[in-house]
Amino acid sequence: MTRDDQRLERFLCIAAACVPAALYVIYVWHYSFNLPFGDDWTKMPLVVAALRNHIDFGQVWDQHTEARLVVPNLVFVIVGRPIRFNIQVIVLVGASSLIASYFVLLRLARDYVARPPGWLLILVLGVVWFSLVDTGNSLWAFQLAWYLVIFFLMAMLYFLLAWPYRRRVGLALATLAAVCGSFSMVQGFLLWPVGVLCIAWSFERTRVLALGVWIGAAAVTAGTYFFHYELGKGCTEGTHCSLDAPLRDPVHYGKFFAALVGYVVPKVGPFGRDAAGLHQVIGLLLLAGAAIVVVQSLREWRSRDRPPLVLAIVLFALLFDLTLMITRGGGRVVLAAQSRFTMPNIMLVAAFVLFAWAHPPRWTGEGDRTRRDYVQIAAAAALGLFVLLLAVFTTRTGIEEGRSWHRIQVTEARVLVNGRDIPRPTSHCYLTTFVTNGSRRSRSALIPVLRNVAAARRRKLYVFQKDRLETYRKLGPPEVPFVCQLPSATNIIPQARG
Repeated sequence: MTRDDQRLERFLCIAAACVPAALYVIYVWHYSFNLPFGDDWTKMPLVVAALRNHIDFGQVWDQHTEARLVVPNLVFVIVGRPIRFNIQVIVLVGASSLIASYFVLLRLARDYVARPPGWLLILVLGVVWFSLVDTGNSLWAFQLAWYLVIFFLMAMLYFLLAWPYRRRVGLALATLAAVCGSFSMVQGFLLWPVGVLCIAWSFERTRVLALGVWIGAAAVTAGTYFFHYELGKGCTEGTHCSLDAPLRDPVHYGKFFAALVGYVVPKVGPFGRDAAGLHQVIGLLLLAGAAIVVVQSLREWRSRDRPPLVLAIVLFALLFDLTLMITRGGGRVVLAAQSRFTMPNIMLVAAFVLFAWAHPPRWTGEGDRTRRDYVQIAAAAALGLFVLLLAVFTTRTGIEEGRSWHRIQVTEARVLVNGRDIPRPTSHCYLTTFVTNGSRRSRSALIPVLRNVAAARRRKLYVFQKDRLETYRKLGPPEVPFVCQLPSATNIIPQARG
């Protein structure tokens, strides 16, 4: 290869890596909105304390549903304070962590495929990794926690599998990454079993000592995490998120798990998110592919020709889905269609791409091909077609849901800014429909939300900034939704509106 060819290849690789990331940033910035959504409002006590130049570490440590969001809370305060907690910028922080995770994945992929990844592999991985199917993560500031878990996972894998310096230093840094992941979201604890796999695979002389240190650090982290921990706090009505619930109803939870995996492609032609049966079939096919990848990867254990990167990602993705099944699988199967639940399955597809690239089928003469060669060629073609359909369908769905997300946020802004202009008999219904999205219907449940809104109004944050306030006042409140015209919707809310 001539020097000009090398330069062209290098340029194509850089372009293949940067273009999907840049398009993803444009998408996030265009459709995100500077207004808290859902659980974002629970950050208001931190916001108020930070605006007073104070960090309340008790609030940073407090349990939110089933998780302690220590690291996301600190990032939220440190990044948010200079920008007056602009939600769009915080959403971009989550996007930046996903981009950083992608570039770490590319570095790990070089070792896994045993050669520098070409521009085509980089592009395909970028198309999958930055899939627009997970709108509920990419446009929601609260989901920064899950993006941080993914970032710390990739950092941990790098320190355990590709760290070029002393193993002890790499183990220490990987332990720090696992601790930070654990205090980002409860799924961060999945880094510890993935780390056990990596240490058992990659460490030789110091394997026993490293495993002892790793398990000890995991025990200390868990002991600290569960100090004064409230079990069941993350369970919502109808979820029945007990550990033995899947054992009592394995058929229902099995359907939920299969659909959860299959919703990585949310809409297939005329079939939308309500087509649970179709997505269960897709999920079963992906799970069959995961089983094949796991078996084939375990066969490489003895030779250890390549690091267990794909095996680690598949293990993490399936465990992630398992936690979602336990905590959210008690409801209807169609609830698995929530876009934020697609994150681990995007990683699963990325792992399939890496595995296929590292194990290409033999393109020998037709007469020399065996039945296994034909199976591998068919599997590679099926994966390529699936990735192509994934890119087409998820891009269209992501744009549609991004527009819907932005429209919902604008409507919420109009309700909050023009609250006093809304007829009092329907004001309760407006708030439950547009602000809490039906998650808080009772009078008592609305009071904390209204207090947080009042605090944002007093400090002129978000849409209560002067120029934006005037914009939404001119637009006025939205039209009365049909549900608020029903007689049962004319409830009177408490006077805590502010």
